[in-house]
Amino acid sequence: MRVKIQALLFVISLLLTSSTIEARPINEHKKGNTTQEARKKLEKNALDLLDKTLTEAESLKLPENRAWVIANVADILWTRDEKRARLLFIESASNIMQMMSGDPNDPEFEDYYGRLADLRADILKMAGRHDQHLAHELLSATHMPRTGLKKDEPDPDSELADELDGKTNSKENELTFIDADGKKQPFTEEVGKQIQIQFSQMKFVLSKGRGMTAIFTMDSPAKKDDSADAKTTSLPPDTPEDKGSEKKVSEPAPKSRPDRAGLLIEQAVKAIDKGDKKSAGKFLDEAHSLMGYNVQNISQLKTQLELAKIYGQINSSQGLDILGYVIPQLNSILNAASVLDPYEEAERAFVDEEMLTFGDNKYVELINKCSEALNSIVNTDFEAVRTTADAFSRNDAKVMAQLAIAQSVLMVKPSKSKTDK
Repeated sequence: MRVKIQALLFVISLLLTSSTIEARPINEHKKGNTTQEARKKLEKNALDLLDKTLTEAESLKLPENRAWVIANVADILWTRDEKRARLLFIESASNIMQMMSGDPNDPEFEDYYGRLADLRADILKMAGRHDQHLAHELLSATHMPRTGLKKDEPDPDSELADELDGKTNSKENELTFIDADGKKQPFTEEVGKQIQIQFSQMKFVLSKGRGMTAIFTMDSPAKKDDSADAKTTSLPPDTPEDKGSEKKVSEPAPKSRPDRAGLLIEQAVKAIDKGDKKSAGKFLDEAHSLMGYNVQNISQLKTQLELAKIYGQINSSQGLDILGYVIPQLNSILNAASVLDPYEEAERAFVDEEMLTFGDNKYVELINKCSEALNSIVNTDFEAVRTTADAFSRNDAKVMAQLAIAQSVLMVKPSKSKTDK
């Protein structure tokens, strides 16, 4: 009887073991399917947002903005719908052609022409990454007149055509520097070594009332004298007790709240890299308690955006909360800047009170930073991110943010799960 019971228990244990082994791959397969379904839903939402972005781009006043947005949408869609992407690149080129009707006698025409040339080149290169033949067709269709060029100057279009074909001029790409005599010299490996040596010997000296100065010299390759060391001088001290001495200056500890918050954010990033989300959360909470919802200048605004971005990696609701406060502040800044921009001495960032949605101006940088914060949350809660981006009251800023959100989802290849192998 005992033998029968033992045999029965042995059979039951075998059945339980085999069922556990079989259940594991089934569960993993279900998990893989769930991940794939979530990814498909995320991509569908991003494509819907892309369509919305295209629709809203039609109401942009500046043809250069429309051209830029439409070309970026084409770039995103190329691998999914090549036929539509081609038509969008052509539509983008038609907006560039609208820009060519500028008046050469306009005082701002030179800046306008330069902006047009840079934008056109960027869009053609974008198209060329997908199809060189299409890029050359658009190059020919949008040929720019030789306005302001001398007879002996090369045609920019011929140079751009070579670039689209992958041809480069080695001399143009050669690194150079200006030596002490004002002559252009090649930036060789030897020059780089000299800079490293001189930088390591750089002396920091402090003189009362004069601030901190770093002094070093470097011989140009043409007049290199191995027998003479680089001369180093220092500022004369202003007080008798400082005479003949130099004081090393250490970097002062940050005193302002934004500076301290910035250091805490850096610590949070390091903790996240190590997989320690708990410590990262503490650093971010402390940084947030220092900053509150305070935005008194651009520097503080950037700190808040960085805080929201890092929060988005571990606590999406807190990141969205900060963005919900910061975006209205951004709206006010952009509205004010659009009025003041014509009086600024810097390169134009607005035209007819509409922000240029491309280039390196500081307002594009702010929108990009805000978009990065939104993108840190997009995989966790797409709907909340889309709703938050709708808080932009200006169409130019909203279109930029929406484009960046869709781009972050659709331009990144998802990593394959185990069930995909």
